[in-house]
Amino acid sequence: MDEVDIRMAIELTLEPRATFRDLSRVMGLSVTAVHKRFRSLVVRGIFRRFTASPSPWAYACPVCMISGRFDPHEEEEVLSSIVSDDRVHSVHIGSGEFIYVAAIARPGESIEDVKREIIAAGGIEEPFTDSMHPPRPSAELQPEDHLIISALRDDCRRPLQEVAELTGMSTKTLKRRLDRMRDEELIWMRLEWSPLISGDYLAIMNVTLADGSPNLDAVNEIRRRYMPPVVGLSALVEHPRQLLLGVWARNLVELHETRRELQGCGLFGSLRYHILTDMLDCRCWIDTVSGPS
Repeated sequence: MDEVDIRMAIELTLEPRATFRDLSRVMGLSVTAVHKRFRSLVVRGIFRRFTASPSPWAYACPVCMISGRFDPHEEEEVLSSIVSDDRVHSVHIGSGEFIYVAAIARPGESIEDVKREIIAAGGIEEPFTDSMHPPRPSAELQPEDHLIISALRDDCRRPLQEVAELTGMSTKTLKRRLDRMRDEELIWMRLEWSPLISGDYLAIMNVTLADGSPNLDAVNEIRRRYMPPVVGLSALVEHPRQLLLGVWARNLVELHETRRELQGCGLFGSLRYHILTDMLDCRCWIDTVSGPS
């Protein structure tokens, strides 16, 4: 991958339904060049899926993240135990000993109980957790909305005309409902992608802000100045001065140079590797699970 591929991935992460013409305009490439790069990323397995699902916010369900270490010799048992819980949204394993689980609490259920049960089920050690409690939405998903989400589930880039045929709705009605769901954050559309398939490096860095808690201006400044190599940025609710920063590089020299540049920008009090993965050799180094205080 190169910087243009990464930029395309980020643009499609922010707007999964962006057309090739939209991408052409923001990336300064011809539509043909955009389409060629897109197809190459799909064929190589770097762009995996464009999915749609009801947003957790649609039901005001608390969402939690749990990360920690587990026994790699018990991987099949741990995965089987965790994924059998229908509250679990996703599970990721790094180098066979680090596990990351995202889960949603049922209505009326304590998010702390969910955390404890998943930690126990997976035998997760040194757990580090975070959670969000979304407000109740101003509107609810209707049966027609569920039909639209179902039609987009395996390909959220599906053309409106095709979705209209699958749902029996007019394209005008379909667009109005889809726009409403997106405006009110009732639908969750996302690109699942992996730069590591290309043999590049990906680091998740634990970042402590130099001054106060994260705000939208600080997050946008980091994105504008460092995208790429910064490919992801998440704020932690229960640890308000911390961010998780995803950084892409083609080699370790680039990765360390990016780290030095970020350290010198004045935005961060501390910045250290949390997980560093080299997909070619299937190696993963973990600095710490719990992160800076």
